[in-house]
Amino acid sequence: TPDEASSLPATLTSILAELVRSGGVVRAEEMNYDAANVACASMGGLPGYIEKGATPRIVTMVDDACPCGGTHVVDVRDIR
Repeated sequence: TPDEASSLPATLTSILAELVRSGGVVRAEEMNYDAANVACASMGGLPGYIEKGATPRIVTMVDDACPCGGTHVVDVRDIR
């Protein structure tokens, strides 16, 4: 609905602020394809652009994992 859409930025900001306040270890590790696919299950598995047999770099923040080649913080509280 339009009301939900207009309140979404504030809701997301609040959720993210709480995540940053509570903190959580950030891990980056290379995994074999099958292990990475399991680790990324919360987002529906690995995206199609990652080839089967690849060894993707998987970043886990708190309880969610996703493939990423970027630089990351050591703890979620480092985000400010």
